[in-house]
Amino acid sequence: MEVLIEPRLAYLDWIEGGRTWIVWIVTSHISFHYRIEKKYVQLDIYSCKEFNSNDAIDFLNEFWWVNNYKWLRVNRNTDQDFVVMKV
Repeated sequence: MEVLIEPRLAYLDWIEGGRTWIVWIVTSHISFHYRIEKKYVQLDIYSCKEFNSNDAIDFLNEFWWVNNYKWLRVNRNTDQDFVVMKV
């Protein structure tokens, strides 16, 4: 994925320890949310180009030591109905 605009970070005052990052990529964007007190991480990747979802999961496992996750993939092709895959 090619970065279009460098990542931006926002501190969420209304959530103690809340952080949100967003990076714009050529094909859309990636957002990342983290809540310290809940030990909660959410990664959203939106892309018009295919990518390997397992690479994102591997990153979370290697960098954040994630041991429990839910994964939802939504295929939003414009020429067909949305397809939701729960893993």
